[in-house]
This record gives sequence, C-alpha cells and structure tokens, in this order.
Amino acid sequence: KVNWDIGEILTQHNVYVDKLSNELQTFRNQFDHINEQLLPVPKAVYRTIWDQILDKIFYTMVEGYASAKKCSNEGRALMQLDFQQLLRRLERIIADL
Repeated sequence: KVNWDIGEILTQHNVYVDKLSNELQTFRNQFDHINEQLLPVPKAVYRTIWDQILDKIFYTMVEGYASAKKCSNEGRALMQLDFQQLLRRLERIIADL
C-alpha cells in the first residue's frame, strides 16, 4: 500500500516499481529460455502474451491510482514518476519484441 497523500515532491520512485520490474525481467529471462531451449513459441504468440501482461499491469496501476482515498498534488507527481520509471524499465525489458 502506498501513501499518496504526501506533503513534498519526492525524487525517488516507490519500491513497487523495482519489484515489478525485477519480476518482469525474471519472467522474460525464463520465457526466453523456454522459447530458445525447450519449446519454440511463435513470435505472434510471444507478443500476444506480453501484450496481455502489459495490459493487466497498466489496468491494475490505473485502478490502484484511482482507488486512492486521499491524494495530494505531490502524490500525483509521485504517481507520474512511478509510471515513467516503470515505462523506462519496460522499454528495456521488451525492447526487441
């Protein structure tokens, strides 16, 4: 749970961004291993799986942001920082899809 009712603009994103990014990188590594070593996955299927993963992540984030009971302007700035950091990391994780 994140407190969005903060009184100052923060320069560091929330830890959930790091945790989610790390889990997605681990998933990508494992999925690539399966695809390359065990069972080749067609590129269209591979992309569809990632599309669905990203869709669920973004939907959940928007729902989480929208359900905040109290949110200051600084909290909204932190939401934006979190989202931007996650996007940057996702771009690196799925850059070659």
